[in-house]
Amino acid sequence: RSKRSESKLGLLIAKIEELDMQHLELEPKCRSYKLRERYWNGEHNQYLVSKVLVGSGEPTLVGKAVDFATVLDETPPVIQPMDLIAGVMAVRPAEGSSINLGHYDGHYTPGHANLIRLGYTGIRNRAKEKLIGESEPSKQDFLEATVLSYDAACAFAEKHALYAEALARETSDSERQAELMRIAEACYQIAIGPPDSFHAGLQMMWFTFMYGGRGSIGRFDQWMYPLYKRDIESGRLTHEQAQELLENYFIKLNYFAGNNDSLRNIALAGQTPE
Repeated sequence: RSKRSESKLGLLIAKIEELDMQHLELEPKCRSYKLRERYWNGEHNQYLVSKVLVGSGEPTLVGKAVDFATVLDETPPVIQPMDLIAGVMAVRPAEGSSINLGHYDGHYTPGHANLIRLGYTGIRNRAKEKLIGESEPSKQDFLEATVLSYDAACAFAEKHALYAEALARETSDSERQAELMRIAEACYQIAIGPPDSFHAGLQMMWFTFMYGGRGSIGRFDQWMYPLYKRDIESGRLTHEQAQELLENYFIKLNYFAGNNDSLRNIALAGQTPE
């Protein structure tokens, strides 16, 4: 390459870096900036609840599902100020608890594609159908545990929907009231079926994370893009609103950061099975 072309390339790179920095900077008055500040200040930790929980005492998968339902039932609904995605942390079994949730390998994704496509209710209903006529004990145990677990997940979403509505009734801020009602709508969608909006899709991703599915997120765009595209094309959502929701979700993912950042890998693009 000539010196002239190298000079032009250098100027282009400098310009791109300048634009990138401008794009990455958050306005101090914006929601994402404030939510990030709340995280950095550890304000989300005030919602951490720890209590002694009595488990089923059963070593079966059904026993673990009963324990999982207990954890969600004992977790109070939380919606932080300014937050657009409900929930913070599930209750933590304190010393002396007999809860047994089994083991989850965080190197594997929690099956987000099926969750988004079928919803908690769809997976639960499929397990119910497979139970009909099933006689093998190990398969019965798995399917019954699936039904119990996903019933608990639906009830948890509904609990947050009701809480969002209650907060909306209590606030005199009309803008926040509208936001809380959108949160309620997203949570209701999850409680009764698959997510039908970008907001509800992110809310389901976050609830699943709260439930313990904290490993690699996987091909995030391949299952979230259809919800985003539908909302944008219908006018239900603006690009700015979608960006804000996405930033809100990404900030919340830091709540469970560990030594290796909890393996929250996200794959963008890539081929589909087709």
